[in-house]
Amino acid sequence: MEDRKGLFVMKLTPDAGTIKTAKPRTVPIHEHLIAEGFIEMVRQVGKGALFYNDKTAQRLSADPLKPTRSRADTARAHLGEWVRGLGVKSYG
Repeated sequence: MEDRKGLFVMKLTPDAGTIKTAKPRTVPIHEHLIAEGFIEMVRQVGKGALFYNDKTAQRLSADPLKPTRSRADTARAHLGEWVRGLGVKSYG
């Protein structure tokens, strides 16, 4: 996250997760996210994952038919469920 000409932006990279074009991109952070305290939250978290704890060991599945999902995949799934529960629809 950085401030460019008065705008807060995030650099999204493929090593942090799936990106459609597989190329890094810089995107502006919406003003409503800023108003809700997103910038302060990012500053408090510091380096590392924002939406899950990546500092502790991950539990592995004991069931070989149910492989362990990455924490990022699990967080993405929970976020998607929450957003859809708000009535936000995906187009595209």
